[in-house]
Order: sequence, then C-alpha cells, then structure tokens
Amino acid sequence: SAPFSTKPVPGKLFLVGDPKQSIYRFRRADILLYERVKRHLIAHGAAVAYLSTSFRGTPGIQAAVNGAFAPLMTGEHQATWVPLGEWREPNREQPSLVVIPAPSPFNERGYPTKGKIEEGLSGAVAGFIEWLITKSGWQVEEDGKRVTVDARHVCILFKRQQSWGKDITRPYAMALEARRVPHVLVGGHSFHEREEVMATRIALFAIDRPDDEFSVYATLRGPFFAFTDEVLFSFKTARGKLHPLRPFASPPNGVAPGGSAPGDTDGFTPDELSIVEALGVLGALHRTRNKRPVSATIHALLETTRAHAGIAVWTAGAQALANVLQLAEVSRRYERRATSFREVVEALQAEADEGGAPEAPIVEEGTDGVRMMTVHAAKGLEFPVVILAEPTANASRNEPSHWVDPERGLWVHPLANCIPTELREHEAEVLARDAEESVRLTYVAATRARDLLVVPACGERRFESTWTEPLYPAIYPRRGTEHSPRPAPKCPPFGVDTVLDRKGGMVPPETPMPGLHVCETGKNGSVWWDPKTLDLNREAPSGIEAAEALQDDSIESAKSIAAFEEWKATRARAVLKGQKVSTEVIVARDLEPVLATGTIPLETTDAPREGRPRGRRFGELVHACLASIPLDANRLTITQSVEVLARVLGSSKREAEGAIDAVESTLRHPLVSAARSATEVRREASIVDHLHDGRVIEGNIDLAYELNGLWQLVEFKTDDTIDEALGKYEAQTQAYVEAIAHATGKQARGVILRV
Repeated sequence: SAPFSTKPVPGKLFLVGDPKQSIYRFRRADILLYERVKRHLIAHGAAVAYLSTSFRGTPGIQAAVNGAFAPLMTGEHQATWVPLGEWREPNREQPSLVVIPAPSPFNERGYPTKGKIEEGLSGAVAGFIEWLITKSGWQVEEDGKRVTVDARHVCILFKRQQSWGKDITRPYAMALEARRVPHVLVGGHSFHEREEVMATRIALFAIDRPDDEFSVYATLRGPFFAFTDEVLFSFKTARGKLHPLRPFASPPNGVAPGGSAPGDTDGFTPDELSIVEALGVLGALHRTRNKRPVSATIHALLETTRAHAGIAVWTAGAQALANVLQLAEVSRRYERRATSFREVVEALQAEADEGGAPEAPIVEEGTDGVRMMTVHAAKGLEFPVVILAEPTANASRNEPSHWVDPERGLWVHPLANCIPTELREHEAEVLARDAEESVRLTYVAATRARDLLVVPACGERRFESTWTEPLYPAIYPRRGTEHSPRPAPKCPPFGVDTVLDRKGGMVPPETPMPGLHVCETGKNGSVWWDPKTLDLNREAPSGIEAAEALQDDSIESAKSIAAFEEWKATRARAVLKGQKVSTEVIVARDLEPVLATGTIPLETTDAPREGRPRGRRFGELVHACLASIPLDANRLTITQSVEVLARVLGSSKREAEGAIDAVESTLRHPLVSAARSATEVRREASIVDHLHDGRVIEGNIDLAYELNGLWQLVEFKTDDTIDEALGKYEAQTQAYVEAIAHATGKQARGVILRV
C-alpha cells in the first residue's frame, strides 16, 4: 500500500510486539511490516523500550534459549536479538532441559534414518511422560506454589500434524493410551477419526435424516447397538427398509418406532424385536431433536443404549468415553449460532472433513491431560513441561511458500503444483525468509516451557535442516566431552548408552552418553536420558471393566473363561502359522551388491554435468520423460514434455533445464537410438522373475528392445558419482537381464547408462 500517512501524537499510542515470535507470515503478520511500522513511528518521535527480563522460563531454559538463538537472530529479514535476563530462582534439584535420544535409530544396514528415529520416539516420549508423572517426584510451579508434576502440566508440540496424509500425532496418542495417560488433541484429524467420535457423528446423521438408510444401518451396526451384518440383512429381507419412523408392530414393552400404536408382535424373532426397539430409539430422538440441545440428544442416546458402560470396557475406554463427551461439548459451541439440529450436525461434519478439532477440548469431567498441539496453536500460551515432537521434520519447504508485493497489492502462492512467475523470480528471497521464520518457530516452541523443556534427538547423527536444529548447540555436549557426563539430579541410575541394541557394543566417541552434560553454548546443561530406564513397548491395555467382568466365580463364568483361553490358544497357533514365510518377494534395487564390479558395461552420455542439479526429484524427472517421450523427439518436443512433468513433480527451473540436456543427450546415444529400429520396445515395464533360491524378484526396467534376435536392456542412472553404488546397480541390471532371458527364451545383455 501507499506509505504511512498517520502521525502519532505523544501520549496517544502504546504498542507491544515481539518480532522474535513472528510466525504467521502466511496470514500477513509479516516481520517486515512490523519493522516498517516501527521505523515510521520512530521517525515521528516514538521511543523504543526493550523488555529484557523473562518471567516465564527457569534460568536453565533461558540460558539454553539465549545460547542457541543469539547467533541465529541476524539478517535483513530476521528479528533483532535481545537477550532475556533471568528472573526466577534456579531449581538445582531437577533438570530444566532433558534430551530423549532415539532408542532404535538404525536401519537394517546400521545407519540412523529419520524413519527409524520417529518410529521409536513416540514410545520413548510417552514412557518419559509416564515416568515423569508417576515416579519422578519432580515439581513445577503453579499459581505461585510448587506442585508435583501431573499430566495436565505437559504439552507435546508439533511443527505439523499431517505429513503426506499421515497423522503425525496418532502414534503419540496411542502410546499415551497404552499407558493410561489422559491426553487431549487441539486441532488435527485424530479426534474426528476416532471410532467412538465417528460413530457418534453417524448416529446424529441417522437421528436427523431417518431416510438415509446408510446412516441408519451404520448406526445399528456400530458400537451403540452392535447388530451384526447377518441380523440386519435378514431383517431388511424379511421386513423391508430400515427406517426409524416406519410403523412396525411394537415390541413387548409397547414402545414402537416413531410413536406408532402398539400392535401384534407375532412372527417377530428376538433379533427382529431388538432391531425394532433400536429403530424406535432413533425415531424418538428424531422427533425431539429440535426441542432440546444437541448435547442433550447425545446424552440421551448414551443413556438409552447404556453406552457409558459399554465404551468404558474398550481398550483405552476412559479416553474413548471422554472423546464422546467432548463431542457433546463441541456441539454446544455451534449451537450458539445455529438455528437447527441439522445445522449443528453439518458443522460437525465440516469440521471433521477439514481436519479440525475442538478449540477448548476436555478429557474427562473434572480432569485434564497431556496437551498435543502445533506450535502455531500454542503461541501465546505457556506450560510447565514442553516436549518438542517429530524432531526430524524439515525446517521449511524446498519450494517457496508465497510472495507479497505491498506496492502492487499482489499476493502469489503455488496452486496445483504450479508456481507463478513472480514467485519464481523471488524464489531465493522467499526461501531465505521461510528459513528465517522456521528459526522463529523453534524459538516460540522452546519458550513455551516454564520448568522443563524436553527435546527428542538422535545421538548418532545431527540431521541438518530440521525444525529443532537451532537447538543443537543447547542440547549436544561440548566436543570431546560426550563420554564425560555427570550424575543427573533426581534422575534414575543411567547406563552408558543411549541406544537399546547397539551392534558391536562400543559407543562412538562423538555419541553422548546418558547423564548431565555441559552443552556447546557453554551457558547451560542438558540431561541425556537413558531409554533403558523407560517402559518403551507397552501394549494397549484392555478396558477398565474387562478384568472385573471375568472374575465371577459362577459356573457360567468359569465356562466363559475356559472358552476365552481356548480362543486365545487357537489364535496364537493361527498367528504362529501365519508368520511362516511361504514366498519372499524382494525388489531388484535391494539386491546385495556384486563384490567384483565390471560384469555389466557402464557407458556415459555426453550430457553436461558441471553444476547440474542432482537428487531424487531430478532423477524422477529425467526417468519420467525418458519413459514417455518419442525416441526420435527433437529438443522442442523434449522441452515441452519436461516442462509439463516438472510442474507435476514440482521441479525447479534449474532441474528442468538440466533434464532437457540429459534427455536430449540420452536419445542421441547409440544404445538408445538403436531402439528406433527394434522389432519390439519396452519402456518402464514391470518385470517379475523367480530366483534360484526360491525368492521372487520384481522391478521396473527403464528400456529394453529386441534387435536381430538379441534383447538389449538399458538402465538409466542420473547419479553424479556412480562408483559407490555401482555394485548394487550391476546386481539389479543382471537380475533384469536374467528375467528377460527367462521370459523370452532369447539371449539378453544389459548396459548401465549414465545420462
């Protein structure tokens, strides 16, 4: 917009802002706008006063934050760093900063990977929380008093809640449920994807729309009524449509669906009478739905079906029942602006479709639990204990997020994997600002903690460009002191390794041992935890009433227990039988590399490689184009094809330009140009073959063609340096050659072509 024209009058304006917490640039809360307003006000006589004391965090947390972020809060688009001084008294009886190492970070080849790290961290975090609230005796400050830490004092912060359609929070929720630790999820898909919440929403649809037979059927089939498919289909065949307002003859208690008059029940089987009664419940709730709050209808459904007791017997039943009651509370929020029962039900469904969850959730009446939310949702809040989840998440995206030009009134951002020209022109600047904002996001997350900050990490490797990387100097020990920890105050006795099962048994010199360390910043200490002290693999418990229900000493109870034990034994035998491998299928690229290379020829195209992009996405772009483009295509055709595929894959301009040169040079190579004269050509074709040891191998060949009775296989590789992987590539290519020979009965040979 135009330059500011307002002129502040002395004594008429007072602003408070913290640019270090600017994490809402996608909502136009831009740090540049803040700085622009500040400069304008200063130019017209306003004074700047810096708040330099932290009243929230302990001195240990504050020292860690100052040490980690002071070197990072620099740059043209970054907030000016102002160190915050200590105010609270230090608590030397317990740590302020704890690092939870990934208990099993190694893959099958012995390398730490992000997938293996995240796979074990949810159990480690949940195990630490369980220890913290049940065994530690640690205290936190609440309302000016020291109290023993409880589940309500803990918050797990996530950078995101979804990744490639996967709910990041779900493993943490399941791990907490297995330990009976109450918890609530603020926002995200998990709440509405819970079985009990989905069943309640479907029941509300059935109550509101009795003509919707699918909803009625799902409600009768669901946990509130629990009829089987056989019983419901039999009823529909014999009695017709499942409709809560149909005037069926009434069951013996005289309550007919929809309030119809009692009638003759002759001819109804016991199962049919039960279904009629269930339809009567839905019909009665339908007639009264607009005469009372939606929450009252939900409670009436629970009471009529006695679902309180039934849900409590589920696995993690207390949490499941709390979620149903939570949905009733959420409905109250929508009723304030809704005009009908249907409008509330549709609002709940829309919230579920959009992946939302209650803004003010509860766990159980009169209790609270561990909070799980994103850093953006937690901004402005504070918690005694904060745990930063998913430490391997990328700090920012590889593609620019958006570009704003205030002078032109322009906002551009990617849409349908297409990036506008204006955004691509400012790509470098936008990526830099995205990276700077990710630093501020980590700062906001770390400063939510009052008494204890917990940071999961990997002791074996420091992954770069992750959202917790800014905290590395505050959590990793000084170089050379990794094996010299001190005893940690008020912690269980630790061992000497942060990994559960280490091959070889020796801890590498650069891997921290469990205990209290002085960190790289030199200003704070961190306690690296020993995962062996935690209960990492807790199985989900049965419902809270399940054990008591099986403790009756009557004869019938004994028979039931015997039948249950027999079922368990039968199931165990079936599981054991199912674990035996009948056919092992492997992917060709996972074959063991050949020990002596040179069995498969290696050739190279004349494509320019100096400064060319590399990586998986570049390789996918080149392979996708070579799989579909005509073998005699000219550069114009290649360019058009690459541009389309680049938009699909989200490739950069440099990657597209490099791919055009790579594809053009590949089509010129004699091995590929010969395919134009072949009698049969296969490209990007799936292949399956049986190996000599009984295993089945599968994969995709890049190019194969038959010429003069010989099948020629060409495997394209875009690696910058191929020497380290040559053994694997030769094993893969040799397997393809043998598979083609077996399938065609003709001779075949293979070549690896660097494109």
